[in-house]
Amino acid sequence: KMDRYENVGRSHTNYIITCSFRQNSWEISKRYSEFAELQNSIKRKQKLSAVLPPKKIFGNFSESFILRRQKALNDYLQAVKREISDFDLLLNFLGSPDITSR
Repeated sequence: KMDRYENVGRSHTNYIITCSFRQNSWEISKRYSEFAELQNSIKRKQKLSAVLPPKKIFGNFSESFILRRQKALNDYLQAVKREISDFDLLLNFLGSPDITSR
């Protein structure tokens, strides 16, 4: 679930993701570029119909844009979760503390 964000100056936005897996829950922050890296990693291994929201060069610090992107990234993660065949790839992205004890 992604319902918060933090702007790091005028440099970038971190999207705060609340994760849960088995009995563990944790929060992580990810930049848009990290979602793009995840997309590339998945596409090297399998086809993916989940669509990453497009990159935007200008106007990407307005609150309305950030809230739209946050929703789109959350929808993207939910779609990836349904489609991904290498679940460890997603767990690594989400920083799962439980990944080695599965």
